[in-house]
Amino acid sequence: MVKGKEPPKKLGRPPKKKEEKNAEVKNKGGRPKIQANWDRIQKEVDMNQVLSLIEIQATAEEIAGFFRVSADTLDRRLKEELGCGFAELKKRLGDGAKGKASLRRAQFKMAETNSTMAIWLGKQYLGQTDHEKQTADAISSAATGIIDAADKMSGIFHEIESGA
Repeated sequence: MVKGKEPPKKLGRPPKKKEEKNAEVKNKGGRPKIQANWDRIQKEVDMNQVLSLIEIQATAEEIAGFFRVSADTLDRRLKEELGCGFAELKKRLGDGAKGKASLRRAQFKMAETNSTMAIWLGKQYLGQTDHEKQTADAISSAATGIIDAADKMSGIFHEIESGA
């Protein structure tokens, strides 16, 4: 350091005092922050909606997500209100028979305009199958028969030519 000259001053904010560091930061405007304790908020689970969602084959995780609770919370609420957990309730309700019927109805409606769906439904409900492999085997077998017949005929022609 040169005598008589002071070091250059650092630009920027002056350092905070210890008291200021620990003090709360004041809101400088804008929307006030909302402090909520989400653990204490009791989330409502409507049992009629749960039953409707089970009927259309919704899983426990999907239903829990719908109500914004965990699957464990959903199961606990079902036990409290209905006396059984999700798995047992799903069995009691017929394992989504209404959802399967709705899906089947939609598939049949789609089959009216979609030939791929019509073929698939025919395979599922009418026992229809693809015959491509059988057709290829039949063609191969017929071709082999034709080749054998042609060989026999060529042998006969050779006998006729040599004998005549």
